[in-house]
Amino acid sequence: GVLLMELVTDSEGHVAPRLNDVSMSAEQAIEDHAEVMVYVMRMLCVGLVHGDLSEFNVLVDDYGPV
Repeated sequence: GVLLMELVTDSEGHVAPRLNDVSMSAEQAIEDHAEVMVYVMRMLCVGLVHGDLSEFNVLVDDYGPV
């Protein structure tokens, strides 16, 4: 298999912060968690597993978790 990655930046061109470094409301955290779970389900459906999914390995751009 091949893994492709891209640089994720914020609206000012700075590297997007890790989830661990971002403060958000409880409501936003619930929304972002649901979105990450959708990503995980999509990966599982094609036989992929993220071996190190944590708040340190999820970036957050202007639209949510990446």
